[in-house]
Amino acid sequence: MIPPLPKIRSSEGLALMLMLHGERLSHLGFFKLCGTYCLRASILNLRQSDWPVDDVFQSGAKSIFSGQRKRFKNYFLNPEQLTEFLREDRTALFLEEAQKTFAELLKDSN
Repeated sequence: MIPPLPKIRSSEGLALMLMLHGERLSHLGFFKLCGTYCLRASILNLRQSDWPVDDVFQSGAKSIFSGQRKRFKNYFLNPEQLTEFLREDRTALFLEEAQKTFAELLKDSN
């Protein structure tokens, strides 16, 4: 059984749609896609709704100030659970509607 689905027209809806497509989300990538820095809040809301969002730190570019590499998180759904979620009819309906809703946004990002 899948956790409750977020509203499609929300940053949670966009983030979940992308992760259900197997994408890993970072703050910078999410900002470039939709112009909002709300990824962490969206992930928190999804987790509070029992979506099992995993994360992993990744090294980024070196800071021009300290010379140290900056770290950032990538958020994603575990592949085994992803397969389980994609078997559900509700997930398929959610993805269909979300893809229609965000079609222009996704087209512009490619």
